[in-house]
Amino acid sequence: MTSILVVNQHPSIKLNTKAIKALAKELCGFAETVAKRNGAPIYDELTLIFTDAEQIAEAHAATMNIPTTTDVITLPYEAMPGVPLCAELIISIDMAKSKARANWDANRELALYIAHGIDHLAGNDDHEPHEYRAMRARELRWLRFSSSLKTNSLIH
Repeated sequence: MTSILVVNQHPSIKLNTKAIKALAKELCGFAETVAKRNGAPIYDELTLIFTDAEQIAEAHAATMNIPTTTDVITLPYEAMPGVPLCAELIISIDMAKSKARANWDANRELALYIAHGIDHLAGNDDHEPHEYRAMRARELRWLRFSSSLKTNSLIH
């Protein structure tokens, strides 16, 4: 079972860390089968870092040399002997709030970003249109089957 750490670096938005941890654990469970099929590792520890638009743009430039904002950055780390296998997701709360719609609120958008990052950790890419469609279908299916998302709000 993957250990989940939640870090909120957003200056003004409070998060329901208990609900986020529950959702992330559930999504990691869904992703485990996909990771095994893809030959991808199962991560021992996953840190979810929630930021604002400015912070994620800085992280995007520093990690991928792309100086723009984005929704989620997936950072898997190389295995080292005797050290748990770790990964980080850097997630923009501001992007989730700006993409919210009448039938799809910021909580669901934020959950989608978490699912998307975990799907990348499971060995999937979205560079080609067919890859993007397959990832999105899988992520939406995971969210439909998530019991924690149905009962909890991620953003206070």
